[in-house]
Amino acid sequence: MSAEKNVLISGTSSGLGRAAAVAFARKGWRVYAGMRDTTQGTGLLDEAGPVADRITVVQLDLLSQDSIHKAVEFVLGDCGDRLDLLLNNAGSAASGFFEVQPDADFRSVMETNFFGTCALTREVLPAMRERRSGRVMTVTSVAAYAASPALSAYVASKRALQGWMESLAVETRLFGISVAVVEPGTYRTAIWENAKRTEGGPDSPYERLHERFEDSARRLVEVSGREPEVGAKAIVALADRKRIPFRNPVGLDARWFFRPLGVVPFRLRARMIGRFSGVGAE
Repeated sequence: MSAEKNVLISGTSSGLGRAAAVAFARKGWRVYAGMRDTTQGTGLLDEAGPVADRITVVQLDLLSQDSIHKAVEFVLGDCGDRLDLLLNNAGSAASGFFEVQPDADFRSVMETNFFGTCALTREVLPAMRERRSGRVMTVTSVAAYAASPALSAYVASKRALQGWMESLAVETRLFGISVAVVEPGTYRTAIWENAKRTEGGPDSPYERLHERFEDSARRLVEVSGREPEVGAKAIVALADRKRIPFRNPVGLDARWFFRPLGVVPFRLRARMIGRFSGVGAE
């Protein structure tokens, strides 16, 4: 059996997941690139170029338990049950102030980001436990500890992932399984372009605030957003380490938001976030 390391990554059709798949392959890993629509795999393999032979595209839809089971069954069979790393990266977003946001949109974000990630992880744990080796890394977000107006569903899903991963780390440590979270800051990905938007209509008290928020968010990405390849390199560097911390803020803005926790009162943090997001006091 090959000594190369194997990684399964969810959400590799674009953005950080796609960049991570290429970065892992370039570092010598065997990459199983999970994506809902495998026709997007052509772009990934083209980008990988000379290391494309290290990448296997796998159909993986986190909203389908059958898809999850078949994907993991294939990956474990192909790598001889030696999956060294699961990188939970897939996610979705919906933009809208909570009062006027449809419940279906809120639940959709939670189903993909939280419950789908939990389901995928549950499928790989038995093989890792039996080998008493393996690592689960989950990409959360700076949003896990930085409140954001109009993104409460996304923030809730990422904070839920943090709490779940903390508990999972305690449960699995005696079986040789390492658990960690990666908390990226702002990157230029398509997640916000693909997000469902709810403004509430002209009679909504939130419409103007939503417009101001989106203007502020666009400026933030333009000014401080980094290319996904930068974050991907940081993730691969962490994965190659023998031991890594549980929490791993990636990017200056992520570290900036992380430091005030437990130090700066929430009232002050909320005021600062409101000002930066364009929905502070008139």
